[in-house]
Amino acid sequence: MLNQSNTLKIIVFIFHPFSSFSCLQNIEVYRSQAQSYRQAQNVYNVTEEQYREGVASMTSILQDEMQLRESQAACVLAHCQFNLARLDLLRLSGNLSLLTE
Repeated sequence: MLNQSNTLKIIVFIFHPFSSFSCLQNIEVYRSQAQSYRQAQNVYNVTEEQYREGVASMTSILQDEMQLRESQAACVLAHCQFNLARLDLLRLSGNLSLLTE
């Protein structure tokens, strides 16, 4: 049985190889950014705990918080880029109606 994800993959590989590459590349970038965000969250949590215990400085926690926010922004941007590539692929293939199914 074909679901929306499988249908999208078929459209991607048959009709628009360049767009499909862009879409798949954006998926990998998003996965990588999501992993970086999770790692930054873990580092921030450790630094925050160390700060509460008096081991880490305020500078350390602020630096880790900045890194966390940068990772979060990169993750959101990667997700948006994937969605734009997916929409472009659906538009090029004339299958925007798949979004409402």
